[in-house]
Amino acid sequence: MEPVETIALYLFSFLAYAFIGWLGEIVYVRATEKKWVNRSFVNAPLFLLYGAGAIGPVMLFSATTPVWVTVCSGVFYAAIIEYG
Repeated sequence: MEPVETIALYLFSFLAYAFIGWLGEIVYVRATEKKWVNRSFVNAPLFLLYGAGAIGPVMLFSATTPVWVTVCSGVFYAAIIEYG
């Protein structure tokens, strides 16, 4: 793949996962608190934490990375993204 196509794919994936995460967060909060709450810190329908959480492992690991390395590293990556 060309570098421009790769960057465009990463950007699209980031935005798609950020939107899907925002949508899931909105549905969950609406169902539990019975009111509209936008928990995103940007004025857009995006939750950047989910975008970073989804695209990070794609950029860090390749298809040849052993599964155990991916799983163990993924646990630490998710903890850093969530609580860091």
